[in-house]
Order: sequence, then C-alpha cells, then structure tokens
Amino acid sequence: MASWAQFEKEAADLAALMITSVEGDELVARLWHPGHPVKTFRRK
Repeated sequence: MASWAQFEKEAADLAALMITSVEGDELVARLWHPGHPVKTFRRK
C-alpha cells in the first residue's frame, strides 16, 4: 500500500473531478472535465 508521501509524487490523470458541498439549504455539486468550464448543479 502506498503512503501519502508516495502518492503526492505521482501525477494524476483526471478524466473528471466532482466536488460536493452544502451551501445553506442546498446540496451543491461542481463538475469539471479537462478543457471544459466548471458546471454547477444545485438541489434543495
């Protein structure tokens, strides 16, 4: 199993990245694909 220090030295090849959070009374998801702007989705 790789340690965190070993992982940091390796490059990541991301096809997509999604970050979710709660903002007020909404669930917010932000989706990014290389070469495209960030898309934001909100759900109450």
